[in-house]
Amino acid sequence: MAVERKVARVIAPGKRIVFLRVILDVTFELIDVRESLQVPARPGRESGAVLAVVDEGNRGLMYIDGWLVRELRAGTFAF
Repeated sequence: MAVERKVARVIAPGKRIVFLRVILDVTFELIDVRESLQVPARPGRESGAVLAVVDEGNRGLMYIDGWLVRELRAGTFAF
């Protein structure tokens, strides 16, 4: 059975998550948001990430603190 790789949860800096009484295979990837705010996979519902969908034929504009940071091509993005 193929396992779908997606972001299940985003843990903010200085925060922890604890699993008790559960045997489970957990993987993580540390993402330095100083380089890019984009999450590399489609997030799960509880990820804390924001999902942006840009329809075909359109372009999205990403602003942070009122500054234009980048243009988004058509597709689905998670930040």
